[in-house]
Amino acid sequence: MVVREQHPRGPVVVGVDSSPHSRQALGFAFETASVHGVDLVAAQVWRAERGASSLDREAAARESAERSLSEQLAGRRGDHPDVAVRELAVRGHPVAELTETAREALLLVVGHRGLGGFPGLLTGSVAMGVLHHATCPVAVVRDERSTGRR
Repeated sequence: MVVREQHPRGPVVVGVDSSPHSRQALGFAFETASVHGVDLVAAQVWRAERGASSLDREAAARESAERSLSEQLAGRRGDHPDVAVRELAVRGHPVAELTETAREALLLVVGHRGLGGFPGLLTGSVAMGVLHHATCPVAVVRDERSTGRR
């Protein structure tokens, strides 16, 4: 966790992407929002396929992201009925969109995939990007299965 400027009443923002690492981050974000009595903003950032200029393809990509986001949140909402959740499926670059969404957040939570392409690298590109660009505190949640540690 990296703490900079704090926004004590802002929401918890979590970036999700359907991965096991994202599920860990989502669980942490729900717990944090519940403990602090704040809302949760769950954001799935999507990009249009290269060369996808068709409005139909873009609409399909947006619908897929919205459906994925709803499915990821479905099981968690019942565990935390006290947390108001806003779903956000947005087109763009994950680092830019997450840091903008979390501008006034209590906390921005992201997961990470572990090693990426380089042994010993502890954060992925999105995690590294939000650590460098977010103005709010950032928590990078590691999936213990990816590291073999607890």
